[in-house]
Amino acid sequence: MIKKTITLFILSTTCLYTNTATAKIYIDISSPSARKMPIAIENFTGKDLSSSVSATIRRNLDLSGLFHMISEEGETGDAPFWLSAGAETLIKGSISVKNSGVLIEAFLYDLARNKTLLAKRYHGQESDIRTIAHRFSDEVIKILTGEKGIFNTKIAFISKKGGNKELYLMDFDGKNALKLTNNGSINLSPKWSKDSKKLLFTSFKGGKAALYIKDLANYNEIALTKEKHMTMGGDWSPDSMKVVFTMTKRGDSDLFLTEPGNGAIRRLTSGWGLDVSPAWSPDGESIAFVSDRGGNPNIYTITEEGKDLTRLTFDGKYNTSPAWSKDGKWIAYSSLQKGGFRIYIMKADGSSKRQITFGPGNDEEPSWSPDGRFLVFSSSREGKKTIYLINMGTSKTIKLDGSGGADMSPAWSPFFN
Repeated sequence: MIKKTITLFILSTTCLYTNTATAKIYIDISSPSARKMPIAIENFTGKDLSSSVSATIRRNLDLSGLFHMISEEGETGDAPFWLSAGAETLIKGSISVKNSGVLIEAFLYDLARNKTLLAKRYHGQESDIRTIAHRFSDEVIKILTGEKGIFNTKIAFISKKGGNKELYLMDFDGKNALKLTNNGSINLSPKWSKDSKKLLFTSFKGGKAALYIKDLANYNEIALTKEKHMTMGGDWSPDSMKVVFTMTKRGDSDLFLTEPGNGAIRRLTSGWGLDVSPAWSPDGESIAFVSDRGGNPNIYTITEEGKDLTRLTFDGKYNTSPAWSKDGKWIAYSSLQKGGFRIYIMKADGSSKRQITFGPGNDEEPSWSPDGRFLVFSSSREGKKTIYLINMGTSKTIKLDGSGGADMSPAWSPFFN
């Protein structure tokens, strides 16, 4: 389904106009004190479906934390009106039914310079409207910041809706939840391959914990290994060719490496203690993991060759779930403090620790967006576990709809190629 959606846009997006004459960066997202861009977004013209397009674009850009919304929902005006209201950019467009599908035309204007920055035409089905709105939002971010947008990315997660822990997929904003497994067992810890084509997850569907790979092009599943021992909690190498995972033998859990389809397994850690929750750094140089070899669970790093073991955390009763930012500079993790688990971040060498969430309840299992500007995590702050998204620049936090059940273990996808 994901592959089909991506192909749809390769075939059905027409660039009417993109202003590439200058390399002007309107919004410097690298600056923590960057001014928000004043923008007006008009409802798209057309019947029935028009407001859903503009509403999704508005929600996306507002969530980005990069814009100051000048327009009210449904407000319209000409360029002088919007300039007098304080807007510097304007989004408007139209939607119409065409050949049993929909045709959407969307425009981004620089009002102060009287320039059209972006003009796109999209053909699709009515069910594609939100995806098209996400795609155009990504194009707006690219034009104004020079960086990729995250609005067409996905989040894999686990839900107990229906009583069992099953694997799901949803849009980055928590919409369009799709159930990927229905084995009636316990499924845990999804991780994306770095090429975004597969999901690695732990399942007890065979009677014991084992790792499986789900191909998102055809939804087929294969076991990672043929091991008789319990395997769980794996992660992919940056080239998606190898997997690091935990295997438990005679009560002792250590990290191992394998190449899917190869069958060969190589031990990475040994000795006393449980080594779990491995996470491969984006440059492939380090693997973060959790170990209680020093007493209570803390976060360590080690190389693929099993060298340079380094302890990163020393505070907190229980530190777990390390997750690398996509540039490799930061590690997010969950730490048990007075009052419950909280999300922290630290630099890759363990320095500059900073608390990100403050409860109530337990905040756990962080995962970075592919642009490094957001985190998703699960929290019990409202009772049942729910997935939340936090903007790292503004600290704005929103609850994601997800499955509507108890949702946990979010894993944010890479950018889709």
